[in-house]
Amino acid sequence: MSLSLNRVIEAVNLLNETNLKLANILECPVELRMVQPYIGGLYVSEEIIERMRADRLKSVIVEVVCHHFMISPAAITNKKMTRELINARMIAALLMHNYVDGITEGAIGIQLNVSRSTVINARNNAASLVLVDRQIKFAHGQILKQLLERIEKRD
Repeated sequence: MSLSLNRVIEAVNLLNETNLKLANILECPVELRMVQPYIGGLYVSEEIIERMRADRLKSVIVEVVCHHFMISPAAITNKKMTRELINARMIAALLMHNYVDGITEGAIGIQLNVSRSTVINARNNAASLVLVDRQIKFAHGQILKQLLERIEKRD
């Protein structure tokens, strides 16, 4: 039997809810805990589950940004410097920085195939441009809306 990440998370959430209900019934603290979730022959810690969730979110951000700018996911990682590719990289770097917990500039750089300093510069430029450039602000808003729809669809 193969378990998906969502099923494991669902089981852990159910266990936490049960723990709270049991503590209320007994009127004393109770701790129910799964030692380690088990998926397809592997024991998986919560840290690994969070890392898997973060990796998936990084991929979804790249997919949504690429879809919005009508470029392929491979194009966002190549070294070309067209305006649409630069804008796509800037917005992807900003979204990853803002919405992927614990991500570093280096990890964003690996995802986008750019250096850490390029990520910092792109993120700072995107944050500034979202405030003053109408096109970037609109693109950021649309991408964020699509991203939230995509995440809600998966849950």
